[in-house]
Amino acid sequence: MVIGANLATIIFEIGVVNGATAPVIVHAMKARDKFFEVMIMPRTVQDILDHADELAKRFEDYEPSRAEERDPQVFTELRQAILARADAERSIKEAVSRGRKDGYSWSFIGSLIGTSGEAARQRYGHKQDA
Repeated sequence: MVIGANLATIIFEIGVVNGATAPVIVHAMKARDKFFEVMIMPRTVQDILDHADELAKRFEDYEPSRAEERDPQVFTELRQAILARADAERSIKEAVSRGRKDGYSWSFIGSLIGTSGEAARQRYGHKQDA
């Protein structure tokens, strides 16, 4: 598990497992209260080493509860679905652009997409198409 702040300085905890080819994030959420403890900054090299040993021990001793476990397969499936949706959206945008260049009306394109022509123009149109 990794604990760190995002750009808005909100502390997050991120669970990572080793995937087949790369690390896989299995959960990311706002850090729980137990991670909001105040630590005194080390002052000497020995203090830094002692602190590193303490953190290593805490990391090694940490055992997530069953409630904290997530099925990495679900994450993988969701990520693949999101990537497929992005690819499909890119294909639709390209097809709409070609259709407009070929003279298809926004009304016709909207009917194929399942929206009104105006909704299709707002979503896929460019300023010159308005």
